[in-house]
Amino acid sequence: MRPVELLLISAEHGGWAEIDRLRCSGVPYDVLLAQRTVGSAWGAHRNRTSSKHLLVLASCLCEQLDHLHVQYRRSTVIGGSIRPSEIHKAAGAGSHISLIAVNRAKRPVFGVAFSIARDGGTARKNGGRLIAAVKTARLPVALVVGGAGWSARNETAELAVAFAGQIYSEGTIEALAQTICQSATGRTGGKN
Repeated sequence: MRPVELLLISAEHGGWAEIDRLRCSGVPYDVLLAQRTVGSAWGAHRNRTSSKHLLVLASCLCEQLDHLHVQYRRSTVIGGSIRPSEIHKAAGAGSHISLIAVNRAKRPVFGVAFSIARDGGTARKNGGRLIAAVKTARLPVALVVGGAGWSARNETAELAVAFAGQIYSEGTIEALAQTICQSATGRTGGKN
């Protein structure tokens, strides 16, 4: 299996020099159309690695919650051991909720959804799904967003309403952990 642009280049008709030219100057329109049809090496790489940022954000939040002694349930989608369906059932919300904090009685008290958007189109698509997912939630739900796509979209305002202002980014994970701690323990930064 090789990227489609390499199928169009033979060793005797360009080889590495042609690949370097494509890298520097871009590909012809017909190659671009072929890439869009079958996918490119970059697209395949991006699809394989797109969840890495999500896992980093989730791990940062979990580290903060551990530090605050807040108990939580983490879905396998974000590196945990709980099946997503169990998280969704406990939260009473859609599939974007992948972490729930629990109180001392092990009852869910707060949910967290994560969304990574590398471009505006992905942010737009995710925004609609997130709004639908949180409508049925039986507990407060926060949203953690990452990626350049979110900074260029107006959907953030609609999300702020749907999530009652509980939207966070990688720079505000600590504030989210404090908010969750307050819900789970009744005090800020307290021990559970």
